[in-house]
Amino acid sequence: MRARVPIALGLTVMGMAIGWTIAIAQQPQSAAEARSDSAKADSPLATLDWLVGEWTNEGEKVAIEFNCHFSKNDAFLIRSFRNTSDADSELSGMQVIAWDPSKSSIRSWTFDSNGGFGEDAWSQSGNRYTLRASYTLPDGSKGAAVNVLTYIDDNHCTWKSVGREIDGELLPDSEEVTIVRKAQDETSKK
Repeated sequence: MRARVPIALGLTVMGMAIGWTIAIAQQPQSAAEARSDSAKADSPLATLDWLVGEWTNEGEKVAIEFNCHFSKNDAFLIRSFRNTSDADSELSGMQVIAWDPSKSSIRSWTFDSNGGFGEDAWSQSGNRYTLRASYTLPDGSKGAAVNVLTYIDDNHCTWKSVGREIDGELLPDSEEVTIVRKAQDETSKK
């Protein structure tokens, strides 16, 4: 099995007025092509090759779409995302995922369409990744959470956010969300 360890989709917590949502990204070429053409086998980010492609989840409360691809030099994963809630509010943005050699770990930085930004520090245990997220919301308040990303297979993963807070005020844990890779015929229609 290739290095398919799920490094945290970089799913990061984004503050919205009524709650939190997750960030994910999209890939223009087919996921199989991108995985075979992209990350160098010796790159620490090669463990994320399964993430490259287009992903979606249409839940009852939030519709999520993202696209993920390696940068031209394979040094970064770039994810663009769009989340729409049942209240017709939309959040979009981008995330950059990188290997931090000074900490020997993967980190990410996220920027959203409302002016919020944040970073994640990732750790792995088997097929589960734990992301310690810190975030600055558009109004200047500070958010934090522990996001748990679990790799199921090349076409499925789950995400859950726990220990969430804004300015020290605890928020309820999120429900676990299943995220699915878009079928090839869906992605070619774009």
